Amino acid sequence: MLRFTHTLVLLACAGAIIAQPHSHDHVRVNAANGHRHYEFIPNKGQFQSNINYSVKLVGGKMFVEDKSLVFHFVDNSAIAAAHHKQKKAGTKIKGHAYRMNWINAQTPSYNESSKTKKYYNFFKGNDRSKWKGGIYAYEKLDIKGLYPGISVKFETNGDEKLEYTYTVAPGFSPLQIIQEYEGADVKIGKNGNLFISTSVVINQEAKPVAWQIINGKKVMVPCNFKVSNNRVTYDFPKGYDASQLLVIDPVLIFGTFSGSLADNFGMTATYDNAGHLYAGGTCFDQGYPTTPGPWDSISEPDGSTYGVTDVVITKYTPDGTGQVYSTYLGGGTATSGTETVHSLIVNDNDELMCFGATSSTDFPTTETAYDTSFNGGSTIQFYYNGVYYTGTGTDIYVTKFNAAGNDLIGSTLIGGSSNDGVNYKVTSGTYASAAAYDSLTSNYGDQFRGEIMTDAAGNIYIATTTRSDDFPMVNAFQPVKGTGSDAVVLKFNPTLTSLIFSTYLGGTGLDAGYSVKLDASGNVFVAGGTTCTDFPITAGTVYGSYQGGKADGFIVKLSPSGSTMLAGSYIGTNLYDQTMFVEIDKDDNVYLYGNTMGMASWPITSGVYNNPNSGQYIVKLDSNLTAYTWSTLFGNGSGTVNISPSAFLVDVCGNIYISGWGANILLPTPLTGMPITAGAYQPASGDGYNFYLACFQRNMTGLLYSTYFGGNESQEHVDGGTSRFDKFGIVYQSVCAGCGNNDDFPTTPGAWSSTNNSSNCNNGLFKFDFEIAPVADFVTDQFEGC
Repeated sequence: MLRFTHTLVLLACAGAIIAQPHSHDHVRVNAANGHRHYEFIPNKGQFQSNINYSVKLVGGKMFVEDKSLVFHFVDNSAIAAAHHKQKKAGTKIKGHAYRMNWINAQTPSYNESSKTKKYYNFFKGNDRSKWKGGIYAYEKLDIKGLYPGISVKFETNGDEKLEYTYTVAPGFSPLQIIQEYEGADVKIGKNGNLFISTSVVINQEAKPVAWQIINGKKVMVPCNFKVSNNRVTYDFPKGYDASQLLVIDPVLIFGTFSGSLADNFGMTATYDNAGHLYAGGTCFDQGYPTTPGPWDSISEPDGSTYGVTDVVITKYTPDGTGQVYSTYLGGGTATSGTETVHSLIVNDNDELMCFGATSSTDFPTTETAYDTSFNGGSTIQFYYNGVYYTGTGTDIYVTKFNAAGNDLIGSTLIGGSSNDGVNYKVTSGTYASAAAYDSLTSNYGDQFRGEIMTDAAGNIYIATTTRSDDFPMVNAFQPVKGTGSDAVVLKFNPTLTSLIFSTYLGGTGLDAGYSVKLDASGNVFVAGGTTCTDFPITAGTVYGSYQGGKADGFIVKLSPSGSTMLAGSYIGTNLYDQTMFVEIDKDDNVYLYGNTMGMASWPITSGVYNNPNSGQYIVKLDSNLTAYTWSTLFGNGSGTVNISPSAFLVDVCGNIYISGWGANILLPTPLTGMPITAGAYQPASGDGYNFYLACFQRNMTGLLYSTYFGGNESQEHVDGGTSRFDKFGIVYQSVCAGCGNNDDFPTTPGAWSSTNNSSNCNNGLFKFDFEIAPVADFVTDQFEGC
């Protein structure tokens, strides 16, 4: 029998998100597979019917059909350049697809092995027959009967390369194998290697190696490529023993990519009671190419512009060593739009809820959902954080998964006739920077802020932004929208079939909702930013009038029905201020975390830890928002904003935790000089683009712990969205990590992935335990044990 093996250097862009173990070692994670194993995802109805398996590659995909392999690549240099930069609409991304046909092949059978521990779910499009969950992938695929007496097997070899092996049984000829390349030019180089040239990449397949096992010994068989009219065959100049097994082993090297693929950007993370980490991000995942050859687009070969993405959500084991499931969520056709995911939360039944924005007219909705129809809007003219919403405009989506992640309990759209769910301002002319055109997006990623929460009864709350004058209003405190954008607050029933209340919050300017929490009585607290002098507030609160400058923060307390504002206040100075997070403690006190440029006039109360002239504030107010209990600033005292807030907590002992990242990609000022405690996990900031984590003692009487977290090469950041602490001070943080094809993001031994296998960015995750929460029992309404 004759055997020959192709080893494909297919640099996979699979996976991307990793969780961390919960341990005293202050755990960390990276994005992508440290030990790369290529995965064949079988078609269970989620793909086109002619596709048997899909395999992710760096810069593209491979699709397995009965008698052919289809390869799909993009020009990644433009993608890498566009991430973190604002691009004008109309930018095209070159791509190229080609097909390798097995000429005169039979219809084969397939034998899968080495099933993955995690499974994939596909919720793409509004055709429910294509919603498929619980699909396990396989690391080995044996295609039997490709030609008479010939099979081919795919697997990952010891060099982390995808290898496929032809096995030719005794009495059958390897000359049956004819590989025809459609949509690419093929030639043999001087070294005997095969070069497959496209408009965006040149793939190289090393000179084949063949052998036989004769009398128990491996005997090498000389073997060469032959090329004629883009057809490749195998030549054996010295022959071989036709009575023995033959193995042929060429190496395919996918080299000379014209750039990098940012395959998965980190946006949001949450946790469940067992300590699993759930990660959400955007995924640049190419679809099946309809024709071979060059084309202009990214996700689909339909001429669409750069930045069309799906959402991908992955659940990790509590120790970060494995994935439990991965789920796609988005439109399901070649003309579908973009999805982003802004916030996640898990209830006590381990059911995951998420919300974000979509421009897909066929976004997956459940049959009895509150709104199954896309409401649309207008084209958003500029790219934000590497994504582009198509000309259909945007709606808000809210989706709830079952505990296994393989079915939708509910999924609804909601919106008006303008754009919803994205915090932006469109102006004419060339887009220079977000700070120049939109006073509510001074941090990179502010466009996608917003939060989802749930209550004990399972009802679902959203704080976000709308530009629609006709956004659905139910039991509204403010039923009429102001000008520009307004914050909007929503409450759905647990299955997303009914809207319990919704209300605008805004005035004659720009308003955005960023965070929502509930107190013990079910009152709803909403925090955000505003440029309006007539934002709705109530008398007797901390600030009853707009404080001036570019923007103020706000905090509003609504009744459980949403129909009454119980209290409302501006938060700010005569310069720029925004409130990014609100937290409520067990006594219903209100805590706010945000940014300010008015540090010279920001009130710092006596007896609190503080770093004057810093750009981050934390305040504690009474439940009715009438007075500061205390107020402070923290940071490096440089007179500017240091970090973009990404997570906030007041724990069961009243300790206060923050997570944020710097420097701001839009207005880069290296993150250095932050207060760092003895024993910090990472005492130095590396390249100045790291996370900053801190815990302050109850009532801000001291700094208990602080550290930097990140690599020394990459600009770690978040592409918009919220991450979370659990109530014991463990942060579950989503990161866009390793950009520039770096592996410097901190990871732990045994983590799901310790390397960035994409050619640009991966969604990194870390689960970090401050170990400050108490181990003693609590006495009701006391802080004993803290």
